[in-house]
Amino acid sequence: MDEQLVRKLRVESGISQRKMAEKVFVSRTTYQKFERGEYDPPISFIKRVAEVLQVDYNLLVSSSVRKNDIEKVLTTPLSYHGEELNANEKLKISIFIRLLKGQVSEKDYFLNLLQEA
Repeated sequence: MDEQLVRKLRVESGISQRKMAEKVFVSRTTYQKFERGEYDPPISFIKRVAEVLQVDYNLLVSSSVRKNDIEKVLTTPLSYHGEELNANEKLKISIFIRLLKGQVSEKDYFLNLLQEA
């Protein structure tokens, strides 16, 4: 998650760390640790922060995190009916799992599939 972006958006919105902590249901100390990069929050936390700041959840997820996730997917052995899946198939499965977990909107999921077709 891009903590610096969250801090910038929070400050621009005029929300104090204390108030933000209350709105996302964590202690002020936990929220401060998050903005310093010392707390790796669960997805539910990220979604609540996005709602409070009125921004898209995906905007807050840093590209480095997504890049690491993609690298993990591509290097993890995965087969179906005894046949190893290729990189493209693994990425499609990864995106589908993100859809199931609510990390990607249905619209973005289907747009991604259409772009690959």
